[in-house]
Parts: sequence; C-alpha cells; structure tokens
Amino acid sequence: MKRILVVIAVLLLFYFHSKAQGITKVWIVRHAEKITDDPKNSNPNLSKMGFNRAEDLKNYLSNKKIDLIYSTPYKRTEQTAAPLAKQKEIKIENYNPSKQQDLISKIKALKGNHGILIVGHSNTVLQIVRDFGVDIKPKDLNDDDYDFIFELSLKNEKAKLKVKHFGDKHHSTEL
Repeated sequence: MKRILVVIAVLLLFYFHSKAQGITKVWIVRHAEKITDDPKNSNPNLSKMGFNRAEDLKNYLSNKKIDLIYSTPYKRTEQTAAPLAKQKEIKIENYNPSKQQDLISKIKALKGNHGILIVGHSNTVLQIVRDFGVDIKPKDLNDDDYDFIFELSLKNEKAKLKVKHFGDKHHSTEL
C-alpha cells in the first residue's frame, strides 16, 4: 500500500511540475494603419482604418488568455493595443524596439501559463519572431502588411509558430 501511495505521489508531483512549466502564448502584430498625410510626423495616430483594425485585434484575441501587453512607445502601437488592454483591464507596458532582446529574455524567463500581445513595427515584428528561435522569411514586412498575426507557443525553450490574419485583408507579403 505504501508503494502505491509513493507512486501516486510521484505521479502527482510530475503532473503539477509539468503544469507549472506551462505554455506561454505570444501574439505579435504590427501596429494598425496610421495617418500618412504628414511625412515629417514620426509619431502619427492611427487612421480610421487603423482604429477599426485595432478593434478587429481586440475581437480576435478577446477569448484568449492575455495577461501582458507590450508596445513600443509610439501612438500607433499603443492605439493598436488599447482596445484589448481596456477590455482585459491590462496596462500596456512599453519596450524599446532597439532593445527588444531584453523583452524576449523577460518573456522567456516567465514561468507558468501566460498570454502576451506584442505590438511592433514592419521592421521589428519578424525579428521578434526570429528572436524567439523561429526561422521566418522575409526579413521585414512591407509597408502595407497590417493584417498578419504571429502566434507563438513557447514551452521548454522551444517555439512553435502559426501565421494568421485578422481584420480586413491588407497584406502584400506572402509568408
């Protein structure tokens, strides 16, 4: 009887340890469409189409577990994340796109099950995916690639990628 109890205890410990390791889901998107009427403005707001896409993102992720949202410190990225952050009652945390490896390390160090949204730019999104250990081509997204959503599942230092689209079709790159 003692042996059976020991075996059961070991199995339960193994089960709870594997659950504690968990899977972290990371969704990575480029900011939505921005206002482009002033080429000198380096920090424009989203356009009407962009605000609609931000709502589409919220709807796409509304039934997903999201407990962290990261955005670069620009209006267009924060406005893209804002509807979901409001719905989930999560504060948007800024990260520096030139130091995004720090963000990747922070996320990789998390324990348990997490759901994370990262909002970046056409020239950073695919690098973020690569920084998680997934080989993806091309180097960057094109200027009119707004509807891609990259879903990473992280477990035990391994990443699996699914590439999907959300909202109205608005892409030229084929992945």
